[in-house]
Amino acid sequence: MGLRQLYFLPGGLLRKLVHLSYGLSVILGIIGIKLVLHALHESGVNSPRISTPVSLAVICGVLVVTTITSLLASKKQTAQ
Repeated sequence: MGLRQLYFLPGGLLRKLVHLSYGLSVILGIIGIKLVLHALHESGVNSPRISTPVSLAVICGVLVVTTITSLLASKKQTAQ
C-alpha cells in the first residue's frame, strides 16, 4: 500500500465513526475522575480506588459501543 492510500484510509474510517467524539469525551471524563480519585487517595482522603484492569475494560467497552453505534448509524444513513 502506498502512502497516499494510508492517508485516505483513516479519513474514510472517521467519516463512518460519527459517534467517536462522544466516546472519546466519555473516556477523557473517566480518566479525569480516576486521576482526581487517585490524587485524593494520595493526600490521605479515604476515596475509592479504580484498578487498572477495570478502567481498561471500561475504556475498551466505550470504544466498542461507540464503534458499533457509529457503524449502525452510518449504515442507516446510507440506506435512506
